[in-house]
Amino acid sequence: DERGANYEVWVHDTSSGVTTMMARFDLSVTAVTHGPRVTPDGAFVWVAGGTNGGTHVFERASGEVVEVHRNIEIDYMRPFPDGVRIAFTSGTALVSDDVNAADDVYAYDRSTGAFERLLEHDPDSGVPRPSSVSDDGRYLALAVRGSPPLVLDTSDNSVVTELSASLALEALEISGDGQWVAYSTSAELVEGDSNGKQDVFVARLPSADPDGDGADADDGGIVDVEPTVPLSGPGAITRVSVASDGTQGDGHSVNASISDDGRFVAFDSMASNLVEGDSGRFPDVFVHDRETGETTRISQVVYGDRVEEGDGGSSHPRISG
Repeated sequence: DERGANYEVWVHDTSSGVTTMMARFDLSVTAVTHGPRVTPDGAFVWVAGGTNGGTHVFERASGEVVEVHRNIEIDYMRPFPDGVRIAFTSGTALVSDDVNAADDVYAYDRSTGAFERLLEHDPDSGVPRPSSVSDDGRYLALAVRGSPPLVLDTSDNSVVTELSASLALEALEISGDGQWVAYSTSAELVEGDSNGKQDVFVARLPSADPDGDGADADDGGIVDVEPTVPLSGPGAITRVSVASDGTQGDGHSVNASISDDGRFVAFDSMASNLVEGDSGRFPDVFVHDRETGETTRISQVVYGDRVEEGDGGSSHPRISG
C-alpha cells in the first residue's frame, strides 16, 4: 500500500461521472507545492512541484504530461483560460531587469518558454497574489495582503483599478467577462451597512463603464481607461451577502465566486438570517442572484417537501458559467 508516499492528481468529470488520475508524484523525491489548478474548460491542469521543483501541465484530451520548467520558486499560481500561460508570484529573478530581490508577479508561456514580469512588487505593500483571470485572459485580479488589491490589464501590464488600502480582503475574483469583481471586507461600503461583519460585495470595473453612467462602453466591450480608478461612485458597489428582502447578514460572509456575466455570486457565510430555518451553527454556501435579488442556500438537504440544513460546515464555493 503506497498511500501517503505519493501525491496524485485526479480530475472528476461531473457530466460523465468519470474520475481520472492524471499523474502521480513520489513525495520522497518530489515537493508538490501548489495545485492542482484547472482551466475553466477543464482541458488543462497545472501542478507546481515535480522533480527538482518543476511545474507540470496536464492535457486531459491526450493524457500528455509536460514538465514546463524546473528550479523556480512559485507561489499563488493561476492558469490563464487557454492553458498556455500561467500567472504566479515568484521571488526568483526570471527576467534580466529583475534586480529588486522581491516577490513579483510573472506569466509563463509554455508555447514559447518565455517569462514576462507583469507587476514589480512595491516594497511598501504586501505580496501580490494572482487571484483570478477573465475568460479572454486580458484581466488579472491580484489580492495584496494589507494593501490595495489590483486588477491588471495584461495587454500592456497597466493597473486598471485598485481598491482602498483600508479594505481587508479575503480574496478578489473577476467575472469571466472582465466587467465585475467580487470580494469580501468588513468596511462599510454601502448605505445601511451596520452589521460590523465581513460582507460580500460586487463592484463594476471602471473599464466596463468608462463614463460612469451605468451603461456599457459604447463599443459593447472593455475599453482602455486611466489606471488607478477607484471602485466607487453611485451604483458602482453592491452588497450581495444579504437576504432576499435585503436584510443584512448577522454573521461573516466570505470566499466570493462570481459567474461569467456577474449575475450570480456564490459565497459562504455564518449568518443565520439569510434564509429561513438556518441555525447559523455552521458556515453554509449561498448563491445570490443580482438580477432578482434572491438569495438561496445551496448547502442543504431536501427530503420531499422538507428542507434541512447540513450537519457540518460548507465553504469555499466555486460557481461555473
